[in-house]
Amino acid sequence: MTTLSNNRLERIARNINAMELADDPRNYKYWRSVYARIVRVTRQLTPEDKKVLLPLCIPVKAKAFNLI
Repeated sequence: MTTLSNNRLERIARNINAMELADDPRNYKYWRSVYARIVRVTRQLTPEDKKVLLPLCIPVKAKAFNLI
């Protein structure tokens, strides 16, 4: 798989950092949908992409998406 552009990786990192990890019943359906989309994208990343993406993410949230 080809590596992604820096702009695309920055958008992925922005979405990961915006993700609310706390369970709030009012927002659960929305955040569950966002979480599923982010996981789908991060599974397709190459190791090189992950190396570029990791410093852009908040460590706790990167760990939640198995980037660490």
